[in-house]
Amino acid sequence: MLQDTTILIGPYEVPLVFVDYCDVKGYFQRNEGMKIVVLREPSDPMSQRDTVLHELMHLVYFCYGIEESDNEERTVTTLAHGLTEVFARNPDIARYLAGVRQRAKD
Repeated sequence: MLQDTTILIGPYEVPLVFVDYCDVKGYFQRNEGMKIVVLREPSDPMSQRDTVLHELMHLVYFCYGIEESDNEERTVTTLAHGLTEVFARNPDIARYLAGVRQRAKD
């Protein structure tokens, strides 16, 4: 299970925080200091991964300046570029979302 961490994207360092109680499964906070908050769901890890990915997409949408008026192709391409950056700069997130457990370090 992924622990609280920091997501690197563009010039930002965005906290990813897991909580035991939340009114929703997760949210991306833009104001008053960016952060992603996700409900800890030990009984449903796939749902938790889905929520983390959903909130990461909100982060990319914001950081890469996607607008509601952008066409579908620009939106999808920009999301792909942003997620590629997130996974490249934060390999623990990519492993977590893929469901791969980290090996113990020797």
